Parts: sequence; structure tokens; C-alpha cells
Amino acid sequence: MVVARTDDWLITSLLVVMPMKQIGATLVIWCHSTVGLGGCVWCSGRTSTAYEVRWAMDDLDNARYVAFTTFTRAGTPKFTPVWLTGNGGIYRFYTGATSWKVKRLRNHPAVEVRVCDMRGRIAPHTTVYTGTGQILDDQESLAEVKQAILAKYGWQARLVRVTDTVKEWLGRGETPIAVQIHIDIANIASS
Repeated sequence: MVVARTDDWLITSLLVVMPMKQIGATLVIWCHSTVGLGGCVWCSGRTSTAYEVRWAMDDLDNARYVAFTTFTRAGTPKFTPVWLTGNGGIYRFYTGATSWKVKRLRNHPAVEVRVCDMRGRIAPHTTVYTGTGQILDDQESLAEVKQAILAKYGWQARLVRVTDTVKEWLGRGETPIAVQIHIDIANIASS
């Protein structure tokens, strides 16, 4: 039974599974208390469900580019756009082992991730996901991440691989390293 309809939400009083066409996610809701990320229009309380958290991270799961933010020793945030693969709160990418983001991550594992465009521009009111970054030094993890990036980004990833190979031949290549991000799901549920 549909109680109300707003722009992107169907507010129901029954258990409903419905597609959210604009973002391509499926949201399962129970009654009106778990609709959307801002709580219910009728309730002042904040309710989060596993489905709601899963839906919240769909934008990160499907993003082409994300702004990966690390922090200096003084606490200043520094971000750079990266390609990201993974889902459900665990994401990976690879980068140069001597890059500044890796150096900062070794000193301070706290990270932030948000969706951006290829130039790193972040839209207003973009969700900020906080978490912990981990450097994966083993070659097996690096191979898995490279393969996942190749599967997600296709010809673009192939082009980057070619340019990386040419850099290596010229002696200007950088050793790649995998980075894993664990998103703090408790923060998503409480925000």
C-alpha cells in the first residue's frame, strides 16, 4: 500500500522491494521508519537498516572516480582522484609505491572517500565515507586489484597499462602497490 510519493521515494506501510531507477539500486524498506537516508518524514528518530547502509554505498560501488583522501602528520587532508574496485565497504586500488598518498597512509591510516569526477571535482553534498586504509605489499593482492580494475575500466585501464610498461622500459616506471580501504559502516548508519 503506497502512503505517499515524493521525487525519488515511495513511502509505504508494508514490506516492499522496489527498484530506485535513478541510481540503479534496490532498496528494501519496512514501514516508513527506514525510508531514505534521512529518516522518515513522519518520524523524528533515526533508523538504519542493513539494507539502507547497502543502498547508501551503491554510489561508491558504482563510481568511476573517487576522491581518496589521506592526512598529513599535521592532519591536513590531501586528496587525489583514483579508480576504485570492490563493494560492500571493502575497496581497492593500486598506485605507485613511493607516491605521497602511500607515504601519508603509512603514517596515518585514517582515510576518507567520496565520489568525484575524473579531474577530482566533488559535487556539493556528496557523501563522505570514512574508513581505514591498508597497504597490501604482496604481489597476489596487486594482481587481483589490477585484474579487477581492468574488468571495471576496460580500454582505459589497458591504456594505462601500456603507458606504465613504456615508462618501465624508459627507466621511469614506479613500482605499483595495492591499497585496500575498509569503510566504517557504523558511521554511515549513524549519519
